[in-house]
Amino acid sequence: MRNLYTYFLLLILLSCAKKEEVKIDVPKKNITPTESEDLNPRTELDSTPLQEKESHQKPEIIERKKLIDSNFLENFSFQIDTVLIDSKGTLIYLPFGILNSDLSESKTDLYALNSKTNTLYQFDLDKLEFANSFKFEKEGPNGVPAPIWKFQLLGNNNIFFANYRHFGTYNFQGQKLNNNQINEDKFPSLVQFGSFPIYESLSSSFDGNHIYFLNQNLENEKINLGIYDIERDQSELIELPKFDFLTNLVFIYSEGISHHVSNTSDLGIKMEKSRAIIYSKGTSKIYLYDLLNGSLDYKEPKHQLVANDQIPPFSNDISSIQEIIDANESTRFQIAYQAPLYDDQREIYFRFGSILEKTENLNPKSKSEVFLFAYDKNFNLLSETKIDDLSKSPTQAFFKDGKLWSYVNVEDELGFAVFTFDF
Repeated sequence: MRNLYTYFLLLILLSCAKKEEVKIDVPKKNITPTESEDLNPRTELDSTPLQEKESHQKPEIIERKKLIDSNFLENFSFQIDTVLIDSKGTLIYLPFGILNSDLSESKTDLYALNSKTNTLYQFDLDKLEFANSFKFEKEGPNGVPAPIWKFQLLGNNNIFFANYRHFGTYNFQGQKLNNNQINEDKFPSLVQFGSFPIYESLSSSFDGNHIYFLNQNLENEKINLGIYDIERDQSELIELPKFDFLTNLVFIYSEGISHHVSNTSDLGIKMEKSRAIIYSKGTSKIYLYDLLNGSLDYKEPKHQLVANDQIPPFSNDISSIQEIIDANESTRFQIAYQAPLYDDQREIYFRFGSILEKTENLNPKSKSEVFLFAYDKNFNLLSETKIDDLSKSPTQAFFKDGKLWSYVNVEDELGFAVFTFDF
């Protein structure tokens, strides 16, 4: 998990207030990327409470047609409000931040899971305060299998939990409504390759009736979309041939009972009500699976500022730990794409990408070149830019009311960097 907390902590300490506003004008994009520079933004103090300010300063949303007809990110700029969540005296423990979290359908509430204690926290994003918490059992008839890899809000006020093989639906009272598992009986063509997980990014449809996951068949260099119909007890594997090269970004070395795995492809599924968006850190390519008619659409945006794919090493046939380290080095300083983020105000998908700056001693403060890409609802590329005034991509982020919210940890307090985009 990569955080921006160091940068935003400095901003808060400078103002000694709960919120401050930083206005940054980003220069026009340059087709030839340059090295990132230290961020020294112009700072303006503003004591107006965020809630009061937002009541009369709504984000200006440019007409969608104008965005499509122009390279609107060419004059991209942004400003940042750093806000903290009032814990209301409750001890909130989120060791992995909001990495395992989900938004309510109205986007007024954020639910974040502490998978160590099986505690689900609810935060009111409009009031910027803790709202509630829900405890789930680890054992017994209503137990949630540990460790929880995936948490997802479903319809009918239900919750989806999943770990390595098991998944189930629960209500907010902690009752188990159903449970199931992914195994070779349901998917006889699934291939277990050493210690590598049999699936990635297991997710549920909004109604809880279908399960989706990604499977890397490393032996045959194939990537598949797995679908399981719970009610009919039917399964299906759909090949994703344009993603097959990503299997060469997985490096495994086994020594006795020890297994060393490095997966730099980082596959993901983002579930929407009517489709699943399939993506990877290693490519700009996107698959769109229609949940209603079962059709699969492939998108291949052609970026001009960065490479569209990571280039795998010559071979991923690993025979030592040092070879895993060397293989990682070959991809570490290439473009890394983040998950696409949907701005429902502008009806546009944004996606960040970053290239780590080459230094001798890498550490959490190491800088990256940061890029922002914009796509229409069909993932046709609309615009792109390099953001010289960011040295890290926003992480654990989502859009709310036309603004980008990115998680920050400020002295163990839950906070957000709220970005307002201007074009």
